[in-house]
Amino acid sequence: MKISGWILILIFLAFYSCANNSTVQSEFEGPIFKSQQCQGGKTWVYDSAENTFSYAQGMEGLSFLSRSVSGNFQMEATVMLPPNGGGLMARSTIQYAVLIDRDTMRWVVNDSITRVVHLRSLKSPITLRLNRVGRQLSCWWAPQNDLHQLLADVTLPSEETTLDAGLLCLGNGGFVFHNVLFEATPETRLGNANIEMIDLKDRSRKVIFSTSDSIQSVQGIDLERQIVRSNGRLLLSEKQEVDSVILLGTDSILLHSLASNGDQTLVFYEDYISVFNLENHRVRRIPRLRNFIDGMISPDGVSIILSGSRSGEGQDLYRYDLRSGRLDQKTNSTDTIEYQPRIHADSSTIYYTVKTGEHIEIWKLDGEGRKVPVLKGQQAYFSPSLSPDGKWLAFLTANNETSNQVSLQILDLQNMQSSPFSLASFQGSIQSLAAGAWSLDSQHIFFLTH
Repeated sequence: MKISGWILILIFLAFYSCANNSTVQSEFEGPIFKSQQCQGGKTWVYDSAENTFSYAQGMEGLSFLSRSVSGNFQMEATVMLPPNGGGLMARSTIQYAVLIDRDTMRWVVNDSITRVVHLRSLKSPITLRLNRVGRQLSCWWAPQNDLHQLLADVTLPSEETTLDAGLLCLGNGGFVFHNVLFEATPETRLGNANIEMIDLKDRSRKVIFSTSDSIQSVQGIDLERQIVRSNGRLLLSEKQEVDSVILLGTDSILLHSLASNGDQTLVFYEDYISVFNLENHRVRRIPRLRNFIDGMISPDGVSIILSGSRSGEGQDLYRYDLRSGRLDQKTNSTDTIEYQPRIHADSSTIYYTVKTGEHIEIWKLDGEGRKVPVLKGQQAYFSPSLSPDGKWLAFLTANNETSNQVSLQILDLQNMQSSPFSLASFQGSIQSLAAGAWSLDSQHIFFLTH
């Protein structure tokens, strides 16, 4: 790191430890924020015509313009390059800040720099965002107002209930924040199950609703409707009412899998499988299909991809033709377990999870029968879920399949050379993604946390 970088961090730490006695606290006269912590008697200025917050600072000028917030919040601001020392911060017992200083951007947790991004090739403006949902604090940034890259995220300690969040200036020179937004929502009191959603456009994460009902899985249709499996029943949740419509409730349902066209769902029982039509509520029972534990209807509605076996031994992939009743085995492996099959929008390519010993990976089986690894390495990759438009693959990754720390990531299938990027992290609260985790417009991902 450059010497100037170390000087910046030392100044940063000195500020937060309150080592400088010239720092004063005062009320802020303006919108959004409540207090300003400044040095040398300087204050923040709000310009309503330009919707800007500015702080004219000198060598000693360190300042934090903030408000106290409990529960969920989203803070966003735009800065012009190259700025001199500043950014967004949230703090309580720990300080979390994204700092920009000329040609670099740093994500800092207390005295540790956990991520550095070089800005030399980027054009103005740069948009920054801090987003909190529950115990998850995420930092986003984007060049030229195209919010698309994750800088860092952390899981807040349980004692971090109330945070001071706001704009930070430090170092030499002036700093101006444009288009500052701050949206706070009351703290969500989580029940036994929480249906959450991530908006793919701005990467925001929201709790759709929380319920004391026991829910085993959720699949998305749109923002108003989701299909949930609760206590052996299949329910249509409308406008945050879990059991607004009971779709199926006669036998104990073990699993359901929504087709990506949204009009049918595959329902697994202990002794048989059925196809349930969501429009007319008709049930088609599929005979002679036992020992299959997972599957999905193809987007064209003519076949089912299944994981299991004819004999009850092993776990391979099969395709069942809904028109002819023919069952074809697609894979035949003796040393692997193949499960969680998901069908691409082309109705021929299959993405699935492969377990070989301790290794857990995501592979694909193309229309010619070729098996190709998609995600593999030291980490465990599992629970693939394809967007209905076929452009994105969502999945979970962790140190192993039973890890307490799990990350939800997505991969751009149109650019296989690109790296996956994280949408959210969880601590022991999410186990899998449903085959139909996506909304039908491919803009939202729904998932269940506990």
